[in-house]
Amino acid sequence: MLSNFLIATLPLASGLPGRTLGIYAMPGLRATLTDLAAQLPAGVLADLLHLSTGTAARWTRQSGGDWSRYPAQLARQHVHQT
Repeated sequence: MLSNFLIATLPLASGLPGRTLGIYAMPGLRATLTDLAAQLPAGVLADLLHLSTGTAARWTRQSGGDWSRYPAQLARQHVHQT
């Protein structure tokens, strides 16, 4: 779903037809990235969107996402799965 959103807004974001109509895609794109960053760990966000880990960490931190307990949670799940 996100990839469809990005594909649909890229021409508008680059200033092609949408800007002449008064349609600006960047606020929507920023809102989507902020929402996604709040829901995913920075490493997953970086892999998913091909961002640098620093950029993904910054987006996650700015969105209020707290994934400091994520590694411990993964370790607990792995123990229960085996």
